[in-house]
Amino acid sequence: MNLKAVIIIVWQLFGLAFFCFGKENPNTLMSYNPPASFISDCVRPTTQYNMSVNNVRAKIRNGGDFFEMAGYITPVPASVQLPVSAIYTASIWLAGKDIAGNIRLSASTYRTEGYDYFSGPLDVNGITESQTCKNWDQRFSVNGDNIKKHIQAWNNAQLPGQHLDCTKIPVDVKYWPAQGNPYFAEKYGWELPDQPLAAYWDYNSDGKYNPCDGDYPMLDDNKCQKGFHEGKLVPAEINFLVYNDNGNEHTLSGPNRIQMEIQVNAYAYSAHDELNDMTFYQYKLINKSQDDLTDAYISWFVDPDLGCYKDDYIGYDPVHKMAFAYNQDAIDGINGSSCDGTNTYGGDIPMIGFDFFRSPMASKNFLKDEAGNIVFDANGNKVLIDPLPGSVMSDTLVELGITSFNYMENGSVGNFPAGTHEPRSGSEDGFKFIKDWRDGTPFFWRLILVVLTRLNLLSREIQMTPQAGQCVYQIWQTVTEKR
Repeated sequence: MNLKAVIIIVWQLFGLAFFCFGKENPNTLMSYNPPASFISDCVRPTTQYNMSVNNVRAKIRNGGDFFEMAGYITPVPASVQLPVSAIYTASIWLAGKDIAGNIRLSASTYRTEGYDYFSGPLDVNGITESQTCKNWDQRFSVNGDNIKKHIQAWNNAQLPGQHLDCTKIPVDVKYWPAQGNPYFAEKYGWELPDQPLAAYWDYNSDGKYNPCDGDYPMLDDNKCQKGFHEGKLVPAEINFLVYNDNGNEHTLSGPNRIQMEIQVNAYAYSAHDELNDMTFYQYKLINKSQDDLTDAYISWFVDPDLGCYKDDYIGYDPVHKMAFAYNQDAIDGINGSSCDGTNTYGGDIPMIGFDFFRSPMASKNFLKDEAGNIVFDANGNKVLIDPLPGSVMSDTLVELGITSFNYMENGSVGNFPAGTHEPRSGSEDGFKFIKDWRDGTPFFWRLILVVLTRLNLLSREIQMTPQAGQCVYQIWQTVTEKR
């Protein structure tokens, strides 16, 4: 029997809409970037960890990039098998224009190139310092079984004559880096800033994390309908990381920073169904800038290497709104299943798909006539328009889905047009790739099949005011079937 693998990567984005980074005085046409004296001297984060709780071994890193150097191994090999990776690297790109029309861009591609992200949160002014970056250059992990034990212990303590022994709270639950945790400094030697950090269930709704009050680590949920103690499935492991784009000068995209704080939950389930082939990545983006950003985008940069990197093609299905990568023939590799030392899938050919499971929520207003009545289209639907830049009021929210799909060529391999090459460091090429080729040539078609490529999926016009958050939820899934 031939084991075929179909790898589906899905993104769910939710949270506050319209990625407009509101400024205190939106009528003043100026661009704000913190003076050089406000920029810290943070260095690039080094923390990395292989999350391996099911049939996927995923390398997670603090600082914008995941799976670097072929770190998405699936399926997890048996002891006599060689590991094969389906992804070489993946990262988040953020871009937009301020009111003066200046492009703000933060991105990550490869560790061998420049970088824009630094570990740790930003303060309310969008600033950090080197010691803060050093403190947060780590992951904070909690085991799902320990969350369950803590919930059970708390429930038992509510019975007559019982109490919770706080000295027996699991260490990873007790020292979770959530706002107000009174125990955190006991382990780490430094105090948490008094601002929202790792997500948690706030049992008594006091706005402070205290496991002795029944609180426990949680996942961000824009609806917050129920917690783990109410029947929600508990991951086998949750890893929390936080980074920003204002810890130092940008050496990849250029000088104009956004002042964005990015909180990440990387987690997975250990199960006996398809959940065992999935890993999940939840991003919370918090604007700490004083600027409004319009024409703004969230993008996923992905370099899919399905085993051998020399025989992969990509395409886009506009009906299902899914990008995909696949092998060019029946054998993964060149000259048979070899690939210059890279492990391959051989005859067990995979495919990989990329989709938004739930897209960003964008603010929209209802179009109204001169009398103030809502305008309807021919099908009886309300006509929607974008709110004015800087506005925090809207009539409704709509999901955007994938609004753009693009690819870029590895300029060092093959003879490709220069305009399709990957962005140049220190330039605004990354923003150009949202709507045009690097040289400004407009796109003329969407369904593309090209070898040796990287790809971008984008969702645009997501607006939020300073200190507001936009949550991004990714699912990376591997589905296998025997034929």
